[in-house]
Amino acid sequence: MPSQLTFSYGKTLTLCISTRNNELQIKEQLQKLALLDAAMLERIEIIIVDNDSTDGTSNAVKLFEGRVPFHYVSNTENLSQDNSFTFALNQAIAARSKYIWLLDARNLIRIGHFGALIETLENNEVGLVHLAGNDGAKRNYVQYVDADDFLQQVAMGIIQTSRNILRTDMIRGYNPREFTAGSGIPVVPLLLHIVLAAKQNFIYNPTLFEDGKIDYIAEVNDPIRTYVKNLLAVYDSYEDKPVSISPYTTMKLKNKVSDYLLPLIFRLFVLRRGVKGVEGKVSRTIVKQNLGFRPTLSALKKCFSRKLWGKVLRAIGIALHRVLTVLVAILVLIICNKAVSRAIVRFRNNLATFRFRHRIKSGKGCSVESPIRTEGNKYITVGTGFSGKAGLHLECINTGNYTPHLIIGDDVSIARNVHINTIREIRIGNNVKIGADVLITDYQYGRTDSETLRINPAERDLSTRGAVRIDDGVLIGPRAIVLPGVTIGKGAVIGAGAIVTHSVQPYTIVAGAPAKPIVR
Repeated sequence: MPSQLTFSYGKTLTLCISTRNNELQIKEQLQKLALLDAAMLERIEIIIVDNDSTDGTSNAVKLFEGRVPFHYVSNTENLSQDNSFTFALNQAIAARSKYIWLLDARNLIRIGHFGALIETLENNEVGLVHLAGNDGAKRNYVQYVDADDFLQQVAMGIIQTSRNILRTDMIRGYNPREFTAGSGIPVVPLLLHIVLAAKQNFIYNPTLFEDGKIDYIAEVNDPIRTYVKNLLAVYDSYEDKPVSISPYTTMKLKNKVSDYLLPLIFRLFVLRRGVKGVEGKVSRTIVKQNLGFRPTLSALKKCFSRKLWGKVLRAIGIALHRVLTVLVAILVLIICNKAVSRAIVRFRNNLATFRFRHRIKSGKGCSVESPIRTEGNKYITVGTGFSGKAGLHLECINTGNYTPHLIIGDDVSIARNVHINTIREIRIGNNVKIGADVLITDYQYGRTDSETLRINPAERDLSTRGAVRIDDGVLIGPRAIVLPGVTIGKGAVIGAGAIVTHSVQPYTIVAGAPAKPIVR
């Protein structure tokens, strides 16, 4: 067993990451944590508890020594699922942070929401709380006074350790082994005990991490036994305790269990097909004894739910809208002449120009054609005499690392389907002309090192190699691409289809991929 560690005081949150043979996941988790700034890392503590991994987990952890401050505790023997959870929880309790967050290595933290979480923990005496995780919300959490309401909200989420943050002082002194009950899901009795014991100790946060793909059949020998027989037995036992779950809440939680396993139950009962890791005959008996007709009733209830019928009505509405649009278009083509059509186009463009000038900071004489799309309007500034054709897309993304700026000078002319995207800064000078289908960007999806390339493209964080600057009098030909960190000097000409990867000197003509000066 590992030796006792001495942890520092005064931290806001301890992240206790439990792992066993999760080499790739623990590496990706630490990659994300390495993106936090030093001030944020000072407010948290990271403990990695390794339950006798036999793969390269320990080597993956060593790669981040000096980059991320953490304590690595490695067991020399497999403690089993229940005992491993107990050991990890004891390590977190010993850390003496205000809150502890037990994470599975496969649940990756979303760095974008992390600052808001720390602010909430430091500035509020939060109790039974469900975090919204919505940047546009007036308040980023919902607080519950009633434990039953809270349990009905978290539902099956209570079985997943990584969804829950606990007040350390509320559980210090508890012995987690008292709550395992041989259930195979030791976290459930402990968290139920905590929820019912106090009002200032528990946060549920489904939006603050990304779920890794989990094969529940592979995780346990038989999910029917674990999630039906064992979990329902735990819920039933809490109806008889002095501080108990109400019968109505117990029923709601059991319904959630049936909803959670509905696809598996449908396969076993209706399709009569076997499932790997599940004993069909035994599982059907357990479901009948513990859930009865609940799965069927749950499925029927979903068929008559407002949410489902809302989706159906919306689909019908969209179909009718499209049919009416086609009919109206045909009538317009038959009845109206060119003058009317031109008037409609002028009206649409005038409306697009009006909305454009009132959404962003723009000078006089600006005109754009519909459709046009702008995002992050408060970060966009446009000079006088600006002209933009249809398909223009101006986008400023605030990643939290930089405050984005898109600054366009006077008398700039932009052709169709031009995309200008920034997370840092793009400056375009005066009297610049940009051809059709041009892309100008200062960011990319992740870095190009070998570690980042192992991450799925959709999950990589945006990164930049520097701002983009386009000086006065520049001409950019159609289908050109201007990449991050580039400066294009005054009066330069970028040929059609060129890919600009390096800065261009003033009054220079470049072309090709990558773009190079043309000798004249």
